[in-house]
Amino acid sequence: MSPTKADTKIRILLADDHLVLRSGLRALLNMEPDFDVVGEASNGIEAVKLAETLRPDIIVMDVSMPEMDGLKAAEEIQSLGLQAKIVILTVHADEQYLFQTLKAGASGFVHKSSADSELIDAIRTANRGDVFLYPSAIKKLLEEYLRGESREADDKDPLTNREREVLKATVEGYTDRKSTRLNSSHTGI
Repeated sequence: MSPTKADTKIRILLADDHLVLRSGLRALLNMEPDFDVVGEASNGIEAVKLAETLRPDIIVMDVSMPEMDGLKAAEEIQSLGLQAKIVILTVHADEQYLFQTLKAGASGFVHKSSADSELIDAIRTANRGDVFLYPSAIKKLLEEYLRGESREADDKDPLTNREREVLKATVEGYTDRKSTRLNSSHTGI
């Protein structure tokens, strides 16, 4: 009898340049019965190579890493056609990284200050094919959209198609108290 999707563990690759953080994340994630941390990378180049070799389901990746940052690594992984979903874990809360994360094709954006409470949910959400954004990231998307709506003379839309899809799904009620979840079959993400 072959294992079903429900019977298999979510295979996770951790990519962060801080060994202590990776060790803590590994311990946290391996406590979940449906998670299996299969590898660790200390920079973006290693993350791309390990993603090709290990074929994880989820890659938890820091933005700021040496040799190749997490956003460039996410773009590389996407360009290789790998099926791994990428959850960005970062200390950066500014909208620049939020928008760049969405443009890079990531399926989640989690702030390190809330990793203990949101990362597990973000991984499961991304594994289902949905997108996870922490609450203040949703607020930033809405603010940027509203700023764009108020510009009468500006013909350049400040949001990408992907960002507009996330916003549209948020407005249509694809939210809960902790995250935004977007089903790729509904939004084309």
